[in-house]
Amino acid sequence: MTEAKPITILGMPKPFRGHIGTIQRNAIKSWSKLQPRPEIILFGHEEGVAECARDFALIHIPEVARNRHGTPLLADIFACAERRASHDLFAYVNADIILPKEFTLGVEKVRHTFSKFLAVGRRTNLEVRDPLDFGEGWEEKLKERMHREGQLESHTGIDFFVFPRGTYEEVPPVAIGRVWFDQWCIKYARKKGLPVIDLTSFAPIVHQLHDYSHVAGGKQWVYNGIEADENLVYYGERQHTYTILSATHLMTTQGRIRRVFFREEAFAIKRFLWETFVHKTRTIRKRFGLSGGAGSEVTNETTMSADSLLPARPATESAPAKKQASLVSSGALSCPACGRTAGVQPAEQYGRYSLYACASCDLRFWEPRELPDARWYEQMYGGRDEKLLPLEPGHKYFLADPLAAGQGELLDIGCGTGNFLAAARDAGYEVSGTELDRNAARFARERVGLPRVFPLTISEFVDRYPDKKFEVVTFFEVLEHQAAPVEFLQKVKSCLRSRGFIALSVPNRERWLTGPDVLDYPPNHFLRWNTHALTNFLNTHGFEILSVREQEAGFVHTVQMINLSLRTGLSRSRAEEAPASFRDVIQMEPDQAEAVLHAAPTVRQRAMRMLRRIRYAVCFPAALAVYPYVWMRGYKGTYLYCLARLKD
Repeated sequence: MTEAKPITILGMPKPFRGHIGTIQRNAIKSWSKLQPRPEIILFGHEEGVAECARDFALIHIPEVARNRHGTPLLADIFACAERRASHDLFAYVNADIILPKEFTLGVEKVRHTFSKFLAVGRRTNLEVRDPLDFGEGWEEKLKERMHREGQLESHTGIDFFVFPRGTYEEVPPVAIGRVWFDQWCIKYARKKGLPVIDLTSFAPIVHQLHDYSHVAGGKQWVYNGIEADENLVYYGERQHTYTILSATHLMTTQGRIRRVFFREEAFAIKRFLWETFVHKTRTIRKRFGLSGGAGSEVTNETTMSADSLLPARPATESAPAKKQASLVSSGALSCPACGRTAGVQPAEQYGRYSLYACASCDLRFWEPRELPDARWYEQMYGGRDEKLLPLEPGHKYFLADPLAAGQGELLDIGCGTGNFLAAARDAGYEVSGTELDRNAARFARERVGLPRVFPLTISEFVDRYPDKKFEVVTFFEVLEHQAAPVEFLQKVKSCLRSRGFIALSVPNRERWLTGPDVLDYPPNHFLRWNTHALTNFLNTHGFEILSVREQEAGFVHTVQMINLSLRTGLSRSRAEEAPASFRDVIQMEPDQAEAVLHAAPTVRQRAMRMLRRIRYAVCFPAALAVYPYVWMRGYKGTYLYCLARLKD
């Protein structure tokens, strides 16, 4: 191969402030280290761009066309490159991306194979907080860290585009840095019949993780705001139609370019099998010790953590187990939400628990109500310190709710491993959280970078920090666990500023069910809410309802309900000593539950579990036929979301 020719790299940096300024300098420094040294053009008049261009001896073009929101347009950057670039090969690279030396080698191999093309690459996410040392061996050290700590982004995470001069002749006014502009670039190349080469394996790039504080509206605006909607219109396709899976060629780790076929179809099949046999069975496998692979041990120490603000206490200590004694008046029970007399005839019984209905406020509640301690939650919800779970529907509803505060200090009660807190932080909130499970709280602090997550109940938090007030307090999938909901809500109110917001979600009692929900029993859940009961409760205790949303029963919910309706008890009868259901396990004494959860299943039990997975997979074709009816009837899904505000 002849000597590599230089290329022109195009960059549109964000303002050089704080952490984002640091990582952008890391990225641009890595570009300047490529051989042969590329021509680098930085666009925009954002804070610090001119200084960076001067420091690294780069070309700076401050004026670039923007949309009405002030966001730069891709069309003008490509047009400027056609006029100003010295070289005939362009690379548009996001300004937080570190490029390895293999980048120019891979591009040169592609250039020698095709005269016209588009080369793209998928990013590996890595937490980088400080300026990098670009001394001898810097790339090897970074690659070692990337392999150890990095996480490869999904097929939608595309961060560079390499193409010859004259490739993009007609570019719509898509906004840079907003979702869909990258997929438009791939669509355009494919529609022109150009080869699209995936360089990910040969030239892995590093995306330095960051928040979205540089964008008004945060991450929610980037992915779901008006500009995202406008980009989708210009994109003109269904979401994720053109991704890196749409590449026609792949460069191997050895640098060979090979044609690829059916990547999208293979991914769809793989995703279906994973959803069917892995994801949908994860909860049950976790409960009964069938999940493969232990979570990696956390060894990184957090310099500033919530634990450092608390007095040391033994690992076996748990939060105090509170008891809610029901008041008995004339042989009837008092409703824990409104205090009025409820009926004495239980609507349902399970073990030592009885379910009652309040005719006044429409709440259904179990008796007796005795909150389990922290050990119980760590035992039953164990394994949450292995990975960051996806957002629940209630989280997404809040982040997209136009009536929410949008900024300010936020406290999330029962924050788990911090998935919602991380998203709220990216959306512009200053976040704190409480979590009874100490392992989950530790994961949130050490692995997710949330230093203000406290292993406390809300009562302990209020007692310890009585003067701390928040603009927003959230508690998703928490209220149904409470033995004393009025006391809980009073603690929440004591954390709020004047006219503060609360956001919550609970299981909707009116959701479509074809059998018992094993999680919806005591001592896991004590309260069953519907829209009427929840809004009554909040209104009575000083809140103004801003929005309520009931999740619709989707396709996956339809599959689950078909599967639930097909339970015959055959597997339990054939599996010798049938394993206890989770509904039974949660009512056991801790030592007994521990033994059941970690008991090794017999061969026959394993076989019957496999049959149940097969049955679940068979439910998917049936759901295709049933779901249109479910949709037309407006069946409700699991979650009920509510946003409210303190009254004057």
